[in-house]
Amino acid sequence: MRVPVLRRATEQSRNRVTDAEIVGSALGDPADLVESVRAQLGGAEASEAERASAREVGYATLVPWLSRARYLAGARLDEVIVLPASLPHDELSTFALLYDGKLSVTVTTQAGTDTGAVLDLLEDATTSPVHQSSSASPEAL
Repeated sequence: MRVPVLRRATEQSRNRVTDAEIVGSALGDPADLVESVRAQLGGAEASEAERASAREVGYATLVPWLSRARYLAGARLDEVIVLPASLPHDELSTFALLYDGKLSVTVTTQAGTDTGAVLDLLEDATTSPVHQSSSASPEAL
């Protein structure tokens, strides 16, 4: 199974969460399983130190919010826009929201980012039946 692993790069940084793969069998001794999980989590936390110097890309969030329309003061809400969580040093953050059968994606990025390449990448990722390639790679952004 994959589980979240929390790390904090600095006191000034928001919490950083990555995932780790944990492998075990419920058929053996429970004490051995617990010890194995602890060791695997310890290894995942130790490997986070290597990732601490990685690019600060930001957050990508998808929320399947409501499947039918809602109303406010008697008027139908046709669109809901939520801004992604981001910090000033994040390269790119996205927030996708499913509302009333419509997918909306909001992106925040640094001023120097090639937004055309970002849009091409998002369009390819959301419209291709099988995502095999893109006109822009995340590494190129």
